[in-house]
Amino acid sequence: NAHFEVCLLDIKVKGLFKSSNKHDTTGIDGDLESYYSFVHESAFDLVIILAQPDTWVAMLLEQKNRGLPPVVLMPSISSYNLNAWVPRGIMDRIAHILRAADMLIAVTENGHDTRMFHQLGLHFTYIPHAVEKKAGQYTFRDRHGLKKNVPLLLMVGNFRPVKNHIQLLDVFQRAPGQWQLVLVGYPVAHMQEYYENVQKQAALDDRVIIIPGLPPDETEAAIRDADVLLLPSLGESAGPLVVLQAMAHGIPWIASPACNAVADEGGGVIAPVAQFPRITEILLRRNNLS
Repeated sequence: NAHFEVCLLDIKVKGLFKSSNKHDTTGIDGDLESYYSFVHESAFDLVIILAQPDTWVAMLLEQKNRGLPPVVLMPSISSYNLNAWVPRGIMDRIAHILRAADMLIAVTENGHDTRMFHQLGLHFTYIPHAVEKKAGQYTFRDRHGLKKNVPLLLMVGNFRPVKNHIQLLDVFQRAPGQWQLVLVGYPVAHMQEYYENVQKQAALDDRVIIIPGLPPDETEAAIRDADVLLLPSLGESAGPLVVLQAMAHGIPWIASPACNAVADEGGGVIAPVAQFPRITEILLRRNNLS
């Protein structure tokens, strides 16, 4: 029954250093020496890193020869990441960081994380994502003033370019039909221009509604009450989780091929974003999809 103090670096250290003007921990060029000193002097029994391997959080693994505690790394790796790492010339550095972890965790069966681990000959443990039904007992349409007799199309994702909101809006705004497309997600502080561009695009069509952020139970209720879940992402680190939520509630989904290991999931269609409106039309005509 030994007690272990675990440091979740993606949360605790990020908050600690970013709350201080003394430290600059942006990207991979932050104050890594202070970061290393904090972890070393705290004498943690175990360090768990949940992050992309090209961020300052994972850079701790480059200090492993200096006597750090065991490190468990669950890296976020998407096609979007890989397409950025190659031109930046940092693939060797990424491989070094992955090799330095005492334990690697993959969250997909056949996604980019698993394929990269196999290519590098690395041992890893597969721990799949999971969801638990916790949606509120209210009706999402009623709570947010949505039309009851008009199909509800839903996209869930914070407002980052990788989520590809604007292309989704463009293809649907060119398509005829009666539907309401709801975008649920939080604006990202350093990507405010992107959020404003999405707002401008959405304003061109009164069938589009933006809800800037919801707590988890309300987001799940939105998925539960949707007719179709849409995932136009340019990259995802796993399945993603919203697909599992849609599966749990029997809601059909449409995802772009860039949504990583989404092909391992069931109950949906994988297609280019340009085809989303046509596939949505077909799905809405069928009442026995769930």
